[in-house]
Amino acid sequence: MARTKKESDLSLSGPSLASGFAIKMTIALAAVMIAAGAFLYSRVVGAAQGVQEKTFVEATKLQGPLLVQLRDDNAAEIALKLFGQKPDPNKPRIWNPVPAPNATVETFANGEVRRIDALFGPGNQTHGHMYLYRQGGEDVMPPLLVPASLKDTAGEGLLPIILGVTLFVILAGAFVAYLVGSAVSRPLELIVGDIAQISRGDLRHRTRVRAGGEIMLLAKSIDRMAGNLESAQAAQLELSVREREIGLAGEVREALLPQTTPKVQGYDLGSLHVDSPTPGGDFHEFLEFADGRVGLLVCDVSGRGIPGAMIGAIARSYLRVELSRGGDVAAALVRANAELARDVRRGMYVTAMYVLV
Repeated sequence: MARTKKESDLSLSGPSLASGFAIKMTIALAAVMIAAGAFLYSRVVGAAQGVQEKTFVEATKLQGPLLVQLRDDNAAEIALKLFGQKPDPNKPRIWNPVPAPNATVETFANGEVRRIDALFGPGNQTHGHMYLYRQGGEDVMPPLLVPASLKDTAGEGLLPIILGVTLFVILAGAFVAYLVGSAVSRPLELIVGDIAQISRGDLRHRTRVRAGGEIMLLAKSIDRMAGNLESAQAAQLELSVREREIGLAGEVREALLPQTTPKVQGYDLGSLHVDSPTPGGDFHEFLEFADGRVGLLVCDVSGRGIPGAMIGAIARSYLRVELSRGGDVAAALVRANAELARDVRRGMYVTAMYVLV
C-alpha cells in the first residue's frame, strides 16, 4: 500500500543524530590529535637530537684521551726502537676499559659492531658501554665508550612534554565535546521551547528547527501533534456550541409544552411528547375557551436545534393569538400563516393540526 503524504512527511531524512554526532566528534578530535601529534613530534625530535648530541659529546670526551694515549704509546714505541729512548714511567696513564663482570654482549651490523657492558674511568668504577668495531676477527682499538648514565638522561624533558600534550588533548577534547554537544543540543532546546509555547495554549505555533535526522522527525511530529490538537480544540469548541444550542433548544421546547391538561366532560384528554435525538420546535398546545370548548393544537416545525426552536416559539405565539379569538378556524390559520411567512426564510415551514372539542 502506498503511504499517505502525512506518513511520508514523518520519514527519517538526513543523517541520524548518532551519525551526525560521531562525524562531528571524529573530525574535531582528528584536528586536535593532528595538532597535538605535530607538537609532540617536534618536541620529541628536538629532545632526541639533544640526547644524541650529548651522547656524541660524552663519547668523544671519553675516547679522546684513549686516542691520545694510544698515539703516545705508538710514538714511545717508535722512539724506543729507533733511539732506545725509554718512556717516562711517571707519566699518568688512563685506565683501559674492561668488560664488566657477567657482561652482556650484543652485536649489530651483521656482527661488525659489538656492544659490551664495560667498566672504565679511574679505577674502572664507571659503568658504561663499549662499542668495538671488529675486522678480520679482531677488535679495532680503542673502543667507543658511552656512559650508562646517558640512558637515564634520555627521557629527561619528555615527561613534562607528554603530560602537557595529554592535558592539552583532554582540555581540547572537552572543549570540542562542549561545542559539538551544544550544536547537537541546540535544536533540542529550540524544540523544548516550542513545546512549552504549545503547552501554554498556542496551538498555531510551529517548530523553528531546521535540521535532519531524528531532530527533524521529532519537529514534524510535534507540528502534526499541534495541528491535531488545534483541530481537536476547534472540534471541541464546535461541540460545546452544539451542546449549548441543544440545551437551549431543549429549554425552549419545554417552555412551549403545556404544564397542565384541561378537563372536558365526556372526554379523557392526555398528551405525550416523544423527543427526537436533536430537540427542535415541535410542540402541542391546549386552548381553553369561556364557553367550555377546548382547542387541541399539534405543530411540527422544520429544522432542529435553535432555529427550529425559535420558529416553533414564533408559530406558537401567532397561532395562540389568532385561534384564541374564537372565530373561523380557517381564517385564523390564514392570518397566522401570513404573519409567520414574513419571519420564516425560504425552505422552512410549520405544519399544524387543530381540533376544537
